[in-house]
Amino acid sequence: MELSGVTREVSMMLLPEAKVGDHVLVHAGFAMQIVDEKEFEEMNALLAEMHGAPRTVNELGS
Repeated sequence: MELSGVTREVSMMLLPEAKVGDHVLVHAGFAMQIVDEKEFEEMNALLAEMHGAPRTVNELGS
């Protein structure tokens, strides 16, 4: 898995239906859930805000 230039190993044992290119929610090194593009963008915006980025979630639209 790669996110923001950081590469980590992730176990797919709990989510064998995930395919290369899918966005997945990872907890404690395990892929837990496949997320759609909108959810992925919202999570990334929230993470950016937590790290001091300007408010971006509202700009994503509904």
